Amino acid sequence: MCIRHRYWIGPPDAGQPATPLGPELASIVQAQRRHLRPLRRYGTAATYDAVLTGFLLCGHLWTDWPGEWDGPWQRWTRRTEILIPPGAESSQFSAARIFAAAYPEAVSLADLIASPAWRSLAAGDPAQQQQFTAAIGQRLGRPGYQPADTADAIAHWMKYDSWQPPSRPHTTFPQTRRYGSSPAPCGYHQQAEPPAARTQHPVVPALPPRGRVIRHHGHIRPVLIRDWSRSMDGIAATIWASQTTLPLEPDDRLKLATS
Repeated sequence: MCIRHRYWIGPPDAGQPATPLGPELASIVQAQRRHLRPLRRYGTAATYDAVLTGFLLCGHLWTDWPGEWDGPWQRWTRRTEILIPPGAESSQFSAARIFAAAYPEAVSLADLIASPAWRSLAAGDPAQQQQFTAAIGQRLGRPGYQPADTADAIAHWMKYDSWQPPSRPHTTFPQTRRYGSSPAPCGYHQQAEPPAARTQHPVVPALPPRGRVIRHHGHIRPVLIRDWSRSMDGIAATIWASQTTLPLEPDDRLKLATS
């Protein structure tokens, strides 16, 4: 992101220009400044892992938000409607803008995830883990928040990932079209219409579930499929496994791969 000119530039989508951020999106610009703090404190590797993990957690929360309480998903929805105005999805949809909508909260979570001290608490005894979840709850705007026992991405990260080293990028190639690194926006594909059809009233496709766009995007692959992750059959199985704390049997992996 370019703070000076207030443009959101990533993760890039092929053929999409950078997105200008008006005053109503000041929280995204402010988050970029906060992003620099863990970078200075903990280094590039820890910050890279932490911000992508923050996005992954936001993606799960946005998809599976608990309806009985307010949360950051309301802010994500408001930002999305500014970045992609309702009714303009066919021309203005961009996975990068979905990432921008969740970016402030992803950075807020990354402050904890990048910290060795907080990671130690997340991997510690129940009293230490309670300190970590209380801090997570503050950042989610939900004092007293407790992760679910069996289907919660935060609980999964605490159990399996918090005590592991940071994930590394899966490639060192520059993110350019030469290397085919900018796929079409995930979850939103329009088929070409014949010329005659374009003169009629167009049918505007619905905006795909926003959290699913984040979870399926190649940008977060390093923290979705980690070096130490279980081998999974297919992206659906991998995404499901990224939030469960139950042992996954081979039959479960096959069932998910074919569902």
